[in-house]
Amino acid sequence: MEITEEKKQKILEAVKAGESLAQAARAWHVPATSLGRNQHMSRIGALLCLTVLFSFRALAQEVPRAELFGGYSLLRPGSLFERQVKHGWNAALTVPVTKWLGITSDFDGFYKSSQASLVTPFSNRLLAYDYKQTFHSFLFGPQFSWRRHPRITPFGQLLIGVGYRTIRVENRGPVPPLIESPFVSNFSDSGFAAAAGGGVDLKLSDKFTYRLFQADYLNDQADLGTRNNFRFATGIVFRFGKK
Repeated sequence: MEITEEKKQKILEAVKAGESLAQAARAWHVPATSLGRNQHMSRIGALLCLTVLFSFRALAQEVPRAELFGGYSLLRPGSLFERQVKHGWNAALTVPVTKWLGITSDFDGFYKSSQASLVTPFSNRLLAYDYKQTFHSFLFGPQFSWRRHPRITPFGQLLIGVGYRTIRVENRGPVPPLIESPFVSNFSDSGFAAAAGGGVDLKLSDKFTYRLFQADYLNDQADLGTRNNFRFATGIVFRFGKK
């Protein structure tokens, strides 16, 4: 039986005046069981709302004990004299300290092979060269994660460490012919490196997350020159345990 708001108000006034709930309900031709049923349904509805709310909050606050990232990475040098993109890999281990803060160890490697030719000014002969370049960085620092959504986690990071570069030049001799045992020169150096950036992770399951993208400004300083680089990465994140 549906109870109107007017009847509810009258019954409430009668109860406040000293009548029992059963007497007030009988005076307005309302079964007392209807009132009890309505109150019971209200309590059930409130409990369901609280259950859903706290379930969502618990899901949004899930924090793993550790996260291991591995995937493809691209390095775009910003030097005026070097515009070639290098391809490679990026790996990182993050250990959350709190829900928002983690400590990250970041490693990467990039590689590029190219060929060039040069005309000598005295003999007017064409010389051929092969260039092989590598770059690795080893970085460490804080990572800040925004864990408010059950599946999407944006993050930002600030890392410092060291960068290591090598350049291998093979002089293939005049063209033609190319010599079989070229003259080889190797150059290498290392120096301070720092990265600042962030990205977005998409949760696939309790164990796996896909890193939609990670973009960083990467600066490395060494004797061969200072470079301001753009680094992009994407791949899989493995999640271990829960805090």
